[in-house]
Amino acid sequence: HATEVRYMLEYADFLASLTEDHNTRALFEKVLSEDHGLDRAQALVVWNRFVDFEYSRGDLQAIHKVEKRRAALYPEVAAVTSVGLSQVALRYRFADLWPTSTHHLELLGLSGEAARTQRGPARDPSEGLFSIAPPAPARHVPPLHAEPAPQGGKGG
Repeated sequence: HATEVRYMLEYADFLASLTEDHNTRALFEKVLSEDHGLDRAQALVVWNRFVDFEYSRGDLQAIHKVEKRRAALYPEVAAVTSVGLSQVALRYRFADLWPTSTHHLELLGLSGEAARTQRGPARDPSEGLFSIAPPAPARHVPPLHAEPAPQGGKGG
């Protein structure tokens, strides 16, 4: 199923969720080997996911190694993603959370497709946690206070 990129990526995510890092790397290596017949665009999707995997699980040496291999095959991607601060922003993002604002991503050349993961468009990093609307004052329910216990008198 190496030519089924979507299936392979889901399987890689499954292996990664089981913390099967060695097997996940082996899967990426097997799929990216030359004898699997992926076209250039499909292979780039797999390479990007491999790099993302190393960003989240690998050490710095493993990250450099995979980035260097991808850069040799895709110099146009390396021109955007391997430049100092943009590389740091890519490494320290988590899922669709970015360590900087949209404006800074644009200055780093990471706007548009370069700032998107292969799982879908990245959320606007400037939104962050502040994108959640505060509760409307009319709907705010004040905290309940304990009512004083009724004073029971002697009945007659």
